[in-house]
Amino acid sequence: RVCALCSATCAHVCADGTGRCDACAVGHFRDGNDCVACTDACGDGEYEVADCSEAHDRECRSCADNKCAGECADVTGVCEACADGHFASASGTCVPCSPPCGFYEYEERPCTQDADRTCVPCAQRHCSGECDDVSGRCALCAVGYYDNEGVCTACQPAGCDTSSYQQSACTPTTDATCEPCDPACDGCSGATASACLECAAGFRRCVAADGSCRSELCDDGDDCANNDDCNSGVCGLGACLAPACNDGVANGGEADVDCGGPTECARCGIGAACVDHTDCGGDAFCGADAEGGGSSCELCDDACDGCSGASASMCKACAPTYFRDGEACVMCSAAPYSFSSEVHILQQENTTAGQNFGHDVTLCDVNGDGVVDVISGEKNRLTLFFRSSDGGVRSGISLTRQNSNAQFDDWFGLGVSCRERKTAGGGVDVAVGARGNDGDVSDAGAVFVLEVDSAGNVVAQRDLLATDLSDSATPGYRFGSGVDWGQIIVHGASGARTTYPLLLVGAKGDRDGNPAAGGAIFPVIFSEGAVINSARFPRAMFDDVGTPWFDSYLGSWLAFLYVDPQTGNAVFAAGAPEEDNGGRHNRGVVYLGIIHAASDLSMSLVATQKVWSAFPAVDGFFGSSIAAIPSGIAGAVVAVVVAHLHRAADNSVGGGTGGAEIFQLAPDLEVMEGRVYLDRDANSRLPSAIKSQIVPNVAGNEQHMGMGLAATGPDEDGRFVLSMSASGEDVDGTQDAGRVFLMTVETNCVTTCTSGYAPANQGCVACDAS
Repeated sequence: RVCALCSATCAHVCADGTGRCDACAVGHFRDGNDCVACTDACGDGEYEVADCSEAHDRECRSCADNKCAGECADVTGVCEACADGHFASASGTCVPCSPPCGFYEYEERPCTQDADRTCVPCAQRHCSGECDDVSGRCALCAVGYYDNEGVCTACQPAGCDTSSYQQSACTPTTDATCEPCDPACDGCSGATASACLECAAGFRRCVAADGSCRSELCDDGDDCANNDDCNSGVCGLGACLAPACNDGVANGGEADVDCGGPTECARCGIGAACVDHTDCGGDAFCGADAEGGGSSCELCDDACDGCSGASASMCKACAPTYFRDGEACVMCSAAPYSFSSEVHILQQENTTAGQNFGHDVTLCDVNGDGVVDVISGEKNRLTLFFRSSDGGVRSGISLTRQNSNAQFDDWFGLGVSCRERKTAGGGVDVAVGARGNDGDVSDAGAVFVLEVDSAGNVVAQRDLLATDLSDSATPGYRFGSGVDWGQIIVHGASGARTTYPLLLVGAKGDRDGNPAAGGAIFPVIFSEGAVINSARFPRAMFDDVGTPWFDSYLGSWLAFLYVDPQTGNAVFAAGAPEEDNGGRHNRGVVYLGIIHAASDLSMSLVATQKVWSAFPAVDGFFGSSIAAIPSGIAGAVVAVVVAHLHRAADNSVGGGTGGAEIFQLAPDLEVMEGRVYLDRDANSRLPSAIKSQIVPNVAGNEQHMGMGLAATGPDEDGRFVLSMSASGEDVDGTQDAGRVFLMTVETNCVTTCTSGYAPANQGCVACDAS
């Protein structure tokens, strides 16, 4: 007989002959006739479903099976955190989030780790139909409610008290309004005395045809025998007639017979009686009669267009070819602009070296208060400054991109332009260049259009990548180098005229198949916030001189000048600051262009013009920034402000103080005589408050005055706001922190107009038939 030891895997004894264990040892389970060691404890990301026993091995299951985003409890399998799109139920299990909210619902709460999303019917916010998916703001309020700053509010009860009338009913956008009745009324149905329900005490209903309630002294329309019976002094066909401007009587507040007074009658001529200056015609004033016989209208000075006295210092406005110099109107001088002494200086509260604040600036009335506000762009930062009516500036508000292709080195903010939306709520569209944005191609560039509300909040965004608009985008394309909003008018096949927003975008790195970067211009037509067409105009279309050996960088800066009201064409200026000429390296040039849009919205470049600086210099970089000041009057000149980036104050090379020149551009794109240069030289026309900020020119100190330029159109008095930045200026010891200067400039007068127009105040007017 041969005996053998039972296997160590047996708990006790084993069968004779086979050695099969009667029971497995702890830590083993039966696998056929054998006892096999149990599997080790469950691993990371698993939990134990069943412990190892005589009958089976230990069973583990993946936490992911329970929709976990990582680890779970060893025994229960309860997740430490649920996977995306799931939330922890009351029992601790992860269950899928509910589907997105449907039509006529909005998401009150998103799906999170702790709770499912909550959808609320739009009707609970008193909507008539759909509402915003996130905010719940109604697209349209239900009947009986109106939109009160985004909240549908119950309309005020119908009806007005007896002293007022309902001017307008409640609509989905406005509440009902009540306005007071005329004082002559005791109850009314409208604003005038003819709408009285009953006459108030002291008034009676006249027999005149309109049936108005009038005072007891009002006799127009009553029976009469002669003129002396009527307050108007005119009796016709037995009834009192209302005063008229041709009844031959000085009545109804007229200063003299059928003229002057607070009436619609013609103003009185020379020698006629008057009470004040408004009674007299445009070229006359009310002066005292030398013989003591009362006041009469006298002729104004030749310098005046309306006056309050005999001298040129008492003009209401200056006559053509005159401008106001202090108190008096004088003949136009060679200097067409005057600069106010008051200057507002902007700089960031927390300056950093190399920030270059004011690299580009744009002016818009963001909040609709009638005062232009300032938006400054620099490397990866955009700041909005609200201005008050006295010209002061409040602390800046940072404008940031929403989820987009944001990159640290994409130079977001180095080109910026705003466009007022002209809606009741105010707000602007801000086009921001990011010429270093990669997208699908390194440094191809992009433009981000931010919709900013009147409070300075970015509420929407549209991304324009270079690769979306051009097949020519190559590394270093720099789309978005320059941006500016404008307009273009399209004449339809039926003769209808449609005005579209036009965004001009520069791509200074466009090579057009050449070894050098000539640059290109992209006009982009928008409709209701969407791009509907675009075109590409490379530098060769502006000046076909063959293959350039130099980098011109056309499109580094852009300025929309105006839209021709007759042809609908858009006129613009584009800077090529590194173009050489006449042996001057990087002298720079500005190209003028005219864009025509056909009825199918296709665009063509129909005319170009080249403008060199009147103050050329090597490394002058003329065209480093451009701003336009439209006259607002058909046929008038357009002022164009163009910066020199590296020009020193003494017109020499180096220093980099910078500056700008203003020239006037006639509608035929010809540059008119009389350029004005703006720099920090002691003899410059810039205000002393700006020149006093100058830092001596030393090595490495390049202030770049004029790097960012922006201007508003002139007001009725010919004044406009001009913004100039010195983006390389040191501030409080911080190198290249940058500043922005705001000043008021007055257009003295226009002395030259194109054919068919004549000078008039601060602009040009069309000649009459004679």
